[in-house]
Amino acid sequence: MVDDHKTMVELTRRVLSRLGFENIDDASDGYQALTLLREKKHKLVISDLRMAAMGGMQLLKTVRADDQLKNTPFILMTGSLDVQNVLAAKYAGTDAYLLKPFTQDQLKAKLLEVLS
Repeated sequence: MVDDHKTMVELTRRVLSRLGFENIDDASDGYQALTLLREKKHKLVISDLRMAAMGGMQLLKTVRADDQLKNTPFILMTGSLDVQNVLAAKYAGTDAYLLKPFTQDQLKAKLLEVLS
Protein backbone atom coordinates (compact mmCIF):
# COMPACT_ATOMS: atom_id res chain seq x y z
CA MET A 1 0.00 0.00 0.00
CA VAL A 2 1.56 3.28 -1.13
CA ASP A 3 -0.02 6.59 -0.17
CA ASP A 4 1.23 9.76 1.45
CA HIS A 5 -1.98 10.17 3.45
CA LYS A 6 -1.81 8.01 6.58
CA THR A 7 -5.60 8.03 6.93
CA MET A 8 -5.98 6.48 3.47
CA VAL A 9 -3.35 3.88 4.28
CA GLU A 10 -5.17 2.90 7.49
CA LEU A 11 -8.59 2.77 5.83
CA THR A 12 -7.29 0.64 2.98
CA ARG A 13 -5.38 -1.58 5.40
CA ARG A 14 -8.61 -2.23 7.34
CA VAL A 15 -10.52 -3.10 4.17
CA LEU A 16 -7.74 -5.40 2.98
CA SER A 17 -7.65 -7.11 6.39
CA ARG A 18 -11.42 -7.68 6.23
CA LEU A 19 -10.92 -9.24 2.81
CA GLY A 20 -8.36 -11.67 4.23
CA PHE A 21 -5.10 -9.96 3.36
CA GLU A 22 -2.35 -10.14 5.96
CA ASN A 23 1.22 -8.83 6.12
CA ILE A 24 0.41 -5.50 4.51
CA ASP A 25 3.43 -3.23 4.09
CA ASP A 26 2.97 0.47 3.51
CA ALA A 27 5.07 3.31 2.17
CA SER A 28 4.45 7.03 1.93
CA ASP A 29 5.99 7.46 -1.54
CA GLY A 30 7.35 5.55 -4.49
CA TYR A 31 10.93 5.58 -3.27
CA GLN A 32 10.00 3.87 -0.01
CA ALA A 33 7.81 1.44 -1.92
CA LEU A 34 10.66 0.45 -4.24
CA THR A 35 12.87 -0.26 -1.25
CA LEU A 36 10.19 -2.54 0.21
CA LEU A 37 9.52 -4.22 -3.13
CA ARG A 38 13.21 -4.98 -3.60
CA GLU A 39 13.65 -6.32 -0.05
CA LYS A 40 11.07 -9.08 -0.36
CA LYS A 41 8.51 -10.49 -2.80
CA HIS A 42 5.12 -8.77 -2.74
CA LYS A 43 1.97 -10.17 -4.31
CA LEU A 44 0.41 -6.80 -5.12
CA VAL A 45 0.99 -3.04 -5.18
CA ILE A 46 -1.83 -0.58 -4.51
CA SER A 47 -0.54 2.93 -5.05
CA ASP A 48 -1.92 6.45 -5.01
CA LEU A 49 -1.29 8.39 -8.21
CA ARG A 50 -0.23 11.69 -6.67
CA MET A 51 2.45 11.77 -3.99
CA ALA A 52 5.11 14.34 -3.18
CA ALA A 53 8.38 12.48 -3.74
CA MET A 54 7.79 9.76 -6.34
CA GLY A 55 4.21 9.48 -7.48
CA GLY A 56 2.32 6.37 -8.46
CA MET A 57 2.80 6.76 -12.20
CA GLN A 58 6.58 6.89 -11.87
CA LEU A 59 6.49 3.98 -9.42
CA LEU A 60 4.42 1.99 -11.92
CA LYS A 61 6.84 2.73 -14.76
CA THR A 62 9.82 1.81 -12.57
CA VAL A 63 8.20 -1.46 -11.47
CA ARG A 64 7.32 -2.40 -15.05
CA ALA A 65 10.90 -1.67 -16.20
CA ASP A 66 12.46 -3.84 -13.46
CA ASP A 67 12.93 -7.50 -14.47
CA GLN A 68 12.43 -8.69 -10.87
CA LEU A 69 9.26 -6.64 -10.28
CA LYS A 70 7.61 -6.26 -13.67
CA ASN A 71 5.02 -9.00 -13.14
CA THR A 72 3.81 -7.67 -9.79
CA PRO A 73 0.08 -6.87 -10.03
CA PHE A 74 -0.42 -3.10 -9.71
CA ILE A 75 -3.54 -1.11 -8.84
CA LEU A 76 -3.31 2.64 -9.26
CA MET A 77 -5.79 4.77 -7.33
CA THR A 78 -6.65 8.44 -7.37
CA GLY A 79 -9.33 10.89 -6.35
CA SER A 80 -9.59 12.29 -9.86
CA LEU A 81 -11.14 10.61 -12.87
CA ASP A 82 -9.03 12.44 -15.43
CA VAL A 83 -9.28 10.51 -18.68
CA GLN A 84 -5.68 11.39 -19.58
CA ASN A 85 -4.45 9.84 -16.31
CA VAL A 86 -6.51 6.70 -16.89
CA LEU A 87 -5.11 6.29 -20.40
CA ALA A 88 -1.55 7.02 -19.26
CA ALA A 89 -1.87 4.47 -16.45
CA LYS A 90 -3.17 1.81 -18.84
CA TYR A 91 -0.36 2.57 -21.29
CA ALA A 92 2.21 2.37 -18.46
CA GLY A 93 0.95 -1.09 -17.51
CA THR A 94 -1.40 -0.76 -14.56
CA ASP A 95 -3.60 -3.78 -14.00
CA ALA A 96 -6.48 -1.72 -12.61
CA TYR A 97 -7.45 1.85 -11.85
CA LEU A 98 -9.44 2.61 -8.70
CA LEU A 99 -11.25 5.88 -7.99
CA LYS A 100 -11.13 7.19 -4.40
CA PRO A 101 -13.12 7.14 -2.27
CA PHE A 102 -13.93 3.49 -2.88
CA THR A 103 -16.10 0.96 -1.12
CA GLN A 104 -15.01 -2.44 0.16
CA ASP A 105 -16.93 -4.05 -2.71
CA GLN A 106 -15.20 -1.88 -5.31
CA LEU A 107 -11.76 -2.74 -3.92
CA LYS A 108 -12.71 -6.42 -3.75
CA ALA A 109 -13.80 -6.36 -7.40
CA LYS A 110 -10.49 -4.81 -8.46
CA LEU A 111 -8.55 -7.34 -6.41
CA LEU A 112 -10.44 -10.22 -8.02
CA GLU A 113 -9.85 -8.72 -11.44
CA VAL A 114 -6.12 -8.30 -10.85
CA LEU A 115 -5.31 -11.44 -8.87
CA SER A 116 -7.37 -14.00 -10.79
